[in-house]
Order: sequence, then structure tokens, then C-alpha cells
Amino acid sequence: MYGLVDMPITVDTSHDYTCWDNVLNGGIRYSSFGTSLPQDMVIPTAKRRALSRHESFPSGGAYTGLEVIYLFPQELVPHNFESNPGDVITEIEDDAKGYTVLRCQHNKNKQTWRCETVNLAILYGLRDLIDIERPEISYDAAGGVVRTWPPSGGRIVYASLSARVQLITKELADERGYRGFREAYSIPLSRQVAITKEDRIKWTDNGKVKYLDIRQHKQPDRIDELPMLEATIGP
Repeated sequence: MYGLVDMPITVDTSHDYTCWDNVLNGGIRYSSFGTSLPQDMVIPTAKRRALSRHESFPSGGAYTGLEVIYLFPQELVPHNFESNPGDVITEIEDDAKGYTVLRCQHNKNKQTWRCETVNLAILYGLRDLIDIERPEISYDAAGGVVRTWPPSGGRIVYASLSARVQLITKELADERGYRGFREAYSIPLSRQVAITKEDRIKWTDNGKVKYLDIRQHKQPDRIDELPMLEATIGP
């Protein structure tokens, strides 16, 4: 007579998210800066909750009140998905606010992702909103470059991006037969961006639309620091 052999029981929890309460309307947009995934991915089911007093964030409490936890199911992301510090989560219903991932865990038998995040826009007081525009490039009969900007062509690659547009210098300059002031700006951003040398910044300053030429893009060495653009506008 053979004895019974204890067999491990595996419970499939991959669809538990269909019964989640208090999910976010519209879900979240997950922005990854790795190379194996598209930059932006919409995850239709996700939950947000506040940090409990028993939980410890990697910031050591430095950003208390700005730290948020996001939960979303593995079932709704590609099988090779990896959440990494420095990625950004935004809620579909409030796309102006991005939360930077500080730490991430694969929980519930690797069926759920748990991301601990901080809102750097609030932390650093980024009260301006800018668009980063990319032109459509064509060529005229003489072979010269023609740039067509939104709304006539091209596209807005980042809309209503939280930033702080800071005037650094203002000096007289002669350009295209005009004499006026050239203004230089330093612009910390709420999130990492992927830009090209053709892109420009659209900024509304006290009701006046300004277009700034991007001169430099500085990446931070730490995920809890902000990327920076340096830009100018001519006379």
C-alpha cells in the first residue's frame, strides 16, 4: 500500500485584480526609460494608496506626504516587463502629475507590481507647464530644411509637462537684423525626457506664448534629482 504524497498546491492569483476595489479611473500611464519596452504604456487597472506609518520608503521619510504606492497586475504588462527606479507613473485622469519610482517589488507570487513613488514636481515647486514640440522635417526646392510645427505639422512629444522656467541671463544681441534681448533659461523638469536636437519648448508666460530653443539637456546622477534643460529665446 502506497502512502499519500504531499503535493504543493499552487493557487493562480493572476486574475485577482478583476475584483480589486478602489481602482483608479482610466488606470495609469507607465513611462519606462529602459530599452526593452515602449517609452509609455497604459495599464488600465491600478490602485493607489498612501504610505502607512509602518512602511519605510527608500527616501528615509525625507518626502513625507509626497510618497505614494501604486499597485498593478503583471497580467496587464508584457511578460518581460521590469519596473525600475527612475521610471514615472502618471494617473490617466491627472496626467499633469508624474510620480517617480523610488523602489519596486514583485509581490503575490510575482502577480502584482508594487511601486513606491514620490512626486518631484510638488517637492521642487514646479508650477510652470510647458510643451516640448517636434517639427515635421521637409526640404524646399533648393534643398533647404523646412520645419513645420504644431498645429500645422509635427507633434507635441510632451504636453503640459511640469517644470520651473527660470530666467538666468538677459543681454543685448543682434540677430537677423534685429537688436534686442537674448534670454537664457534654466528649466528643471518633473521627469526624464527623450528629446532630439530639433525639439523646442512652448511656454505661456503671463498669457504670452514663447518658443525657446533647447541648448542643453542635463541628466541627473540620482533618481531623486531633476533633469534640466537649458534654453534660449532670441530678440
